[in-house]
Amino acid sequence: PNARLDAAETKLLDDWISAGAPAPAKGDACAAPRDVPDAGVHLSCAPDVAVRPATPYALGADVDDILVCYGWDSPHPSKRHIIGLAPAIGAAGELHHVTLLQSDVAVSPVPAPCSPDAMTSWRSLYGWAPGAGALELPPEAGLPEGPGTHLVVQMHFVNPRHVAVSDASGFDLCTTDQLRPNDADVMAFGTTEITVPPRGS
Repeated sequence: PNARLDAAETKLLDDWISAGAPAPAKGDACAAPRDVPDAGVHLSCAPDVAVRPATPYALGADVDDILVCYGWDSPHPSKRHIIGLAPAIGAAGELHHVTLLQSDVAVSPVPAPCSPDAMTSWRSLYGWAPGAGALELPPEAGLPEGPGTHLVVQMHFVNPRHVAVSDASGFDLCTTDQLRPNDADVMAFGTTEITVPPRGS
């Protein structure tokens, strides 16, 4: 929805890249932490499940970029439907995205570095990035959850300011034992082999 960069804006970026993409000077507005509003993350239903790690993840100031995963197993003794999901984001200034996945086997609830292949080997349910809101499913369907459901939260930290943070981000879920007519699912397709070079079309 935004206008294309004009020649002056493109030159400004080119000059910055040519200079080695220097970090902003201390006191520069760009050096301040990002303020990521939570507008749109609220649900009309009341969340009854909080998917969180067993312990917060300690991101070191020396870490530039890392993927971290932790697992959560359903405590429910019978099948339920997830009818709403909302991100519960902690370190918004350092999180590039957070993905909710489903695994066939249990994953440790203690956050630890994980492979980027997780997103293709586990089933994707929902993803958050700055600006994303909550998801409520239509009344005809719900994501199945219950005995044997193993959810995994994958957090992608990007830390250009090199700050140490403690983070316990996750998701709040609305679930119900009043099963809807259909089980919902997510169909993900495409490729991870995507490269867009500068000025690529």
